[in-house]
Amino acid sequence: MRKTRWSTPSGAHSPGYEAGAQVLSKDPSPTHWRLYQLTTTGACDLERRFNMTLAQNHQHVTLEPNSLYILTQPLLNGTFHWAFMLTDAQNIATLHHWIEQERGHRAEAYHMHNIAGGVSKLRNAPVLGYFKVDGYVSIDLPLFIRLCQSAFPSRYPTISQNRAHGLSCRTWVTAILTILKKQGHLNRRDTPEEIEHLVKTRSAECDVTYTNDFLWQRPYWTVVTSV
Repeated sequence: MRKTRWSTPSGAHSPGYEAGAQVLSKDPSPTHWRLYQLTTTGACDLERRFNMTLAQNHQHVTLEPNSLYILTQPLLNGTFHWAFMLTDAQNIATLHHWIEQERGHRAEAYHMHNIAGGVSKLRNAPVLGYFKVDGYVSIDLPLFIRLCQSAFPSRYPTISQNRAHGLSCRTWVTAILTILKKQGHLNRRDTPEEIEHLVKTRSAECDVTYTNDFLWQRPYWTVVTSV
């Protein structure tokens, strides 16, 4: 069975999630991609030097085909950015998440990035972990996209309004899990909220490790596990 191989950044945590980007660029191997972390504009000199030092340190991460992963990235105050990484039988991976958008009359929206297309941008933060969702029954990409688009039919002009109505990247992920379970694409006894709790708890543990690694100037190794 072929698996998708990734290389995630071991760089430092930017204090601003909105600044900078991570770029996936293709390696000579067709299933191997490297994730380069760009330094953050406005970051302190120490952090910039740390980012530049660790930019050459890449970790291989293996993702299984026909699988659904929840990935988390560190933000401020112990919170995380939540997203899905979907892989198909051909090891083509796509990133799906609810993020702020620069244009449009809504502050946030669902976006999909085709990783196999060559380049994808993530905000300037390392991936704490890829959490494979056990019990996921693989569906094709167009159907998954439609489910993602249907999760939040009502959204608001500002981020604060979205949060006041319970709309965030985390609740969006949980909403997708709920839809998958209702439609028979997620076969497990626990609830989507319990899955969310598992990911949140494990991400908090990873965040402690990541913070310690940052303070001691050690590379952080992204966790790949099942929930």
